Amino acid sequence: EWGEEKEDGAVYGITLRREPVPSSPNPGEMSPCSGFVQYRTCKVRRLKAATLDLLVSHLLDNSSQEPDYSRIFLSTYRTYTSSTTLIELLFQRYSCLLCATLNWLLSAL
Repeated sequence: EWGEEKEDGAVYGITLRREPVPSSPNPGEMSPCSGFVQYRTCKVRRLKAATLDLLVSHLLDNSSQEPDYSRIFLSTYRTYTSSTTLIELLFQRYSCLLCATLNWLLSAL
């Protein structure tokens, strides 16, 4: 754990992770450092705290989601909201998405 970042009302935990740099795709291409293992540092952000709306948005956003976020969210949401409220928020999000998609499809016809 490296620290925290705050952005738009959400708190993210920051972890720095070292990943090996892939070797050259051309096996005959040798660089002076080819005998050494090289790493790069990657910053990994995990959502730690946010408003319920932001938590639900993060739950539905596949591009920014951590691998275990859904499991953790669904295990703990009852400590800060009810099942009814969560279901209403999910239906609101999906109905907005569905309306936008239908409008786009109708305008394309």
